[in-house]
Amino acid sequence: MLTFLPVTEPEKLEILYHEAGEQWIENHYAVESHERDTRSGYCLFSLEADKLWLHTMRADEGLVFEGLVRASLYFGANRGAYIAKCSVKEYEDVLLPLGFAWQGNVLAGEIPTILARCKNV
Repeated sequence: MLTFLPVTEPEKLEILYHEAGEQWIENHYAVESHERDTRSGYCLFSLEADKLWLHTMRADEGLVFEGLVRASLYFGANRGAYIAKCSVKEYEDVLLPLGFAWQGNVLAGEIPTILARCKNV
């Protein structure tokens, strides 16, 4: 069974961000995917007022990537985020089909619209 769970404990976040080669700071979170008892992917993101910024994602499968994005957006929406943004071009193939669009050099979309669309896919 595949599960997606938020990571909010500072100690676990520091380890996860370190593994990704990034430094964890306040207002940065993660969602991990697990298949059975093995981590199958993660998504690192931050919350800034009404914005959620996707930073780093790792997964072996496209469906896991999509699940990580959706779980991250739900997490952010439950904490007041309305807009999701990502400046990492390599995630374009995952984010565009979910409803993100290029706005200059940033992929962006309204979280409620993206999540509503995901329910119908």
